[in-house]
Amino acid sequence: MEKIHIVGVGPGSRNYLLPIALKAIEGSDTLLGSPRVLKMFSDMADKKTVTLSGSPSEALEIISKRGRNERLAVLVSGDPCFFSLGSSLAASLPEDQYEIIPGLSSISLAFSRLGISWQEGTFVSVHGRPLDSLNGLQKETGPIAILTGGLNNPMEVASKLLKIGASDRKCWTMSNLGTDDERVESTNLSDLSEEDRSSWPSLTLVLLEPLS
Repeated sequence: MEKIHIVGVGPGSRNYLLPIALKAIEGSDTLLGSPRVLKMFSDMADKKTVTLSGSPSEALEIISKRGRNERLAVLVSGDPCFFSLGSSLAASLPEDQYEIIPGLSSISLAFSRLGISWQEGTFVSVHGRPLDSLNGLQKETGPIAILTGGLNNPMEVASKLLKIGASDRKCWTMSNLGTDDERVESTNLSDLSEEDRSSWPSLTLVLLEPLS
């Protein structure tokens, strides 16, 4: 079986793609990933593509069937080992059958946009996870970055944080980072908890300012 490349493609623009990641992609026969990620490489007409739903078992089944005869690259947004598919695949594949190539996460880019140090930050995802994942964050005094998604949008996140006793901290909503549609808005938890938009971009995170 050819070695599988699990490639982080960054927050959503090839401007943030590492050269080693592009080399692995260009050297592959088939690209596996979500529709949004695959669209980033739609100009590579010689590549076969397979759309993934995000399920590790689905990706592993495809790898098992096609990895014997094809050079595969599994493309994931952000970094493969940060709330992503990479660690799940690595746990199920022999060590000599895969290589993980890191990518720039949206959280890294978010902290850079605001000039906030993030080595003491707390990072949580409620994208496909229950809002109870936020329990305990009211005790944190450092910066907090929360990946949102689906029904767990920024308004619901802010409401939950206030409900569990978080202070009314300054925060930012940051959508589509690294793309032409990037949007960064400053607010606070109480105002955000009342911001009932009809829809939020799927790629939105909430970043809470550290308490002084």
